[in-house]
Amino acid sequence: MMKTTFFFITALFCLLSFGSEDYPSWYPQVSCETKWKNLGDDRFYSFEKDAFLTDLGNTGYDSYKERVKREECLKEWTVLVYMAADNDLSPYALWDIHEMESQLKNELNLGSSTDRTDVIVELDTLRDTGVRRLHIFQTEESYRSDLSLNDYEKMDERFVRSPIVKHFPEIGAGRLQSAESRFKRFLSWGVQNYPAKKYMIVMWGHGEGFLGQYYEKSFERKELSALPIVEKKSRFFVAEDFALDSFIDLPQAKAFSLEKQFGGIAFDNSDQSFIDISTLGDILRDWKEKLLEGKNFDFLAFDACLMQSLEVIAEVSQSTDFIAGSNQIQNYLGLPYRKLLDQINMGVGSYELAKSLPVLTRDSWGQEGYQGSVDPKGLKTFTMSTLASSQVENNLYFHFHKVATQLKSYIDEDRSRKQELLFILEQSPRFQGEMIDLGLFYGLLEKLLWKERMAGEETSRSLMLSKTVGEAHFRLRELFIESQFGTLYYDGEESERAGYLLGHFTGMSLWLPKNERLYNMRKNEMAKSSLFLSITSWNVFLEELYKIDLFDFGPL
Repeated sequence: MMKTTFFFITALFCLLSFGSEDYPSWYPQVSCETKWKNLGDDRFYSFEKDAFLTDLGNTGYDSYKERVKREECLKEWTVLVYMAADNDLSPYALWDIHEMESQLKNELNLGSSTDRTDVIVELDTLRDTGVRRLHIFQTEESYRSDLSLNDYEKMDERFVRSPIVKHFPEIGAGRLQSAESRFKRFLSWGVQNYPAKKYMIVMWGHGEGFLGQYYEKSFERKELSALPIVEKKSRFFVAEDFALDSFIDLPQAKAFSLEKQFGGIAFDNSDQSFIDISTLGDILRDWKEKLLEGKNFDFLAFDACLMQSLEVIAEVSQSTDFIAGSNQIQNYLGLPYRKLLDQINMGVGSYELAKSLPVLTRDSWGQEGYQGSVDPKGLKTFTMSTLASSQVENNLYFHFHKVATQLKSYIDEDRSRKQELLFILEQSPRFQGEMIDLGLFYGLLEKLLWKERMAGEETSRSLMLSKTVGEAHFRLRELFIESQFGTLYYDGEESERAGYLLGHFTGMSLWLPKNERLYNMRKNEMAKSSLFLSITSWNVFLEELYKIDLFDFGPL
């Protein structure tokens, strides 16, 4: 009887403390707010009493750690920022951390790490001073809006006020071998030492979009040089139909001297390493099972370029509830961290955060925003969208599969259609890495099918494809919880043509090379991606589309 009563009381306590959600069995059974209620002000990190400034930075963390015993209680949110700044982004890393630590005019300034939230950053800069794991706290200081990039380039890690939790060398004895191993250990360590009901992972650094584990480690493709290049022609379009200034004026991603295809994230200059996207997906799935016992990470945000693509989403959607990112070259000033952390400290849930993050980004780049005041041009080029992973397979995959299946049937019926599609892909505006906005691709298909109809060439197959593409396009827009774009992506005043194309922009990209040569350079790698393994009809269609027909010279 006593044992039964004990288990009943324990179960009731858990229910009252944490609700009905199924948390991992190793989680602490008390919230930090409850555990710390008798500590008074001692539950806060004190920059006056706890801080200890050294050549490394603020190493005064042990006394605070001993007081609160953070690993023994549960918070609402833990934000884990993997800040891969061992490259030209080093000054921007210090800039973003200053934003997290400071109080900004016209913002709520609710804190960084609080009773409800922890913000943990792993910082690696270009300087040979090792890797730091930082517990970020908001100071009483105001944000230094007078500082410029030139100022941050002269600073080092000692500019950071928040305490160093761990420090280890990047070279020599005790170093971690690669960006991949560092991220894997940081994620495991962060989850176990800062347990929370919800985790947000931020991948901060240079991004190039999708890259699989089995990429070719050379740009040389001598075996492809003998393939004939067939000039693409069209009966319905001319090249000028696809010209968009909004894609010409975009900045270009930094080129890294690594033997690989374009793609990957978290590039590290010192040890010439990075994380390919298939490996990133494997790490997230592995720790989801081992640390969270099958429970998804709540939020994955890419503060990096070119990451909001169908191929990337396919790799990470099985391990996280919500995904945020950009499908173009992000401004180096990054996410609006003060606005983001204020939202989290207001107690918003994962869905509410997904709904608000693109809007917060837009507001920060506006005339009254603190990022827009630094770089007014940022409002023109930013893109930010969020989606729910639960909708990827049942919504996105389902309709994408139907489009791929019917595209294959469409070109099988009339081989001249293949040349029309290849002309569109050769001329269409796109981002680096041969990425085309998926909504824009659907819009171009709809335009082609409409021109066929006007020419009296519509068949039952093309009519069926038109209906399927229209439905897929509609469902694609429904997939996003929120999307916000810079003015270059929706301002169609320059011409009616531009207005039509931009009207289909969605903020999620798809790998669709311009020609057969570029397709063959990566087809083996892509064939092993989660997207291609999940939607085999897409692989079949691409094989047929890019297969060279020796006697097919296109429309005459």
